[in-house]
Amino acid sequence: MSITVVSACYGQYDRIKEPVPQDGVQVDEWLLVTDEKDIVAPGWTVIYEPRPHVHPNVAAKIPKFSPHLYAPYAQNLLWIDASSLIRSSLASAVEGALARSTSGWTMYPHPNRDRISDEVVASRGLPKYDDMPLEAQVQHYFGHGYPDGHSLWATGVIGRSYVHRSRDIEFGERWLYEVVRWSFQDQLSFPFLLWQYGFMPEKLGRDLWVNEHIWFDNHGR
Repeated sequence: MSITVVSACYGQYDRIKEPVPQDGVQVDEWLLVTDEKDIVAPGWTVIYEPRPHVHPNVAAKIPKFSPHLYAPYAQNLLWIDASSLIRSSLASAVEGALARSTSGWTMYPHPNRDRISDEVVASRGLPKYDDMPLEAQVQHYFGHGYPDGHSLWATGVIGRSYVHRSRDIEFGERWLYEVVRWSFQDQLSFPFLLWQYGFMPEKLGRDLWVNEHIWFDNHGR
């Protein structure tokens, strides 16, 4: 198996970490999408895409939701949040999880909650969401029949094998639509879309915070 790793940093939001060589898995490319023309990012192939008309938190979602736009011929894609600190075993863990996955996706479950109604309460305490209609967003989902507790996932690391390529491309477009329509708290819209599309990621591990593959640094901002 080979894999392409994609990340993004907009608005100088994160400190970029140098890629870590991966054990037993070929990484074809490390792609970083950014609005920083002179960013220092050793080991990454930098894709400079300024989007001054878009909030930085939304701009960074495009390569997250649609990584195939940046690596159109890659069969296996791994998204990592730019705050990620990864170890050499991450890609092999993703490879194993994708081999078990029927959906072609692998992620960590949310480490603290499994209901979007609880996630709204936690999110409301973060100033970056102050102007966003989070409560109206989840009520909209409930009004469409979404069963709270269906699933809640951490979206900072996402492995995809694109075995259902057309579905996954459409899913990414729908995810971006929900973010633009409601809020860039993408952990609220993701479970709703999973329920609508009728699939579930394979668990990459049991605990996002305590594992041997990846952990997360504080954001630069």
